[in-house]
Amino acid sequence: AIGFGPNLPLGTSAADGETVVFTATTSGEIPKNQRIYWRSKVYESYDDATWQEGEQKQLLLEPGTEFIQPIGIPGEIIATYRVKASLPLGDYFFPGELISINNPANFIYSLQDDGGRDIIAVEPENTILSGNSYRIQVLIKPAEEAALIGNIIEIPAWINKRYLQVPESIFPKVQDLAQRITLGKTTNYEKTVAVTNYLRSNFEYQEELDVPENTRDRIEWFLFEGKKGY
Repeated sequence: AIGFGPNLPLGTSAADGETVVFTATTSGEIPKNQRIYWRSKVYESYDDATWQEGEQKQLLLEPGTEFIQPIGIPGEIIATYRVKASLPLGDYFFPGELISINNPANFIYSLQDDGGRDIIAVEPENTILSGNSYRIQVLIKPAEEAALIGNIIEIPAWINKRYLQVPESIFPKVQDLAQRITLGKTTNYEKTVAVTNYLRSNFEYQEELDVPENTRDRIEWFLFEGKKGY
């Protein structure tokens, strides 16, 4: 079944092919300029060339149980999708923030400092077989550039601790490069754009990589030697 395990190692070749995994249709209207990003599992820590799960809890939810309550921010979109599996699925795939699903679901999450729940994954009780479908209601939040540029809200401590920690295996030259790229940038959005532009301008997209066996750190190799990736 298509899904993700407890860890995700950096590979040397990209998955390819034109096989359709699932199709999704919505009865609502999505603005043409709204990009829709689908997600499955979230990994929270990186070390030794591998993304890994962290501490988590699990809760079995009945069909229709609401995960979140939309608060009515201007520009938010509440959409309903019907997702049909073209291959067996071991995870539920959904865009934005999940409000509810019409099937039983294993809700896998981490606790936030304020008692909230940070979704790691939502899994079906049983594999979703090819040809079967599920229905989801999701919340898609706007991401206007002007709002992102002006966003100077401090990142919550629990996000820094869970997702933005720097492992000991990352060498100082990598951190030095990040600081040079983002020099003079004040907001998180400006720093993100700077890093994105640097990668787009200095690296080549390539789906097959020949990483030397004695490579001590793949991130360092990618940034300073290989300069190719996917």
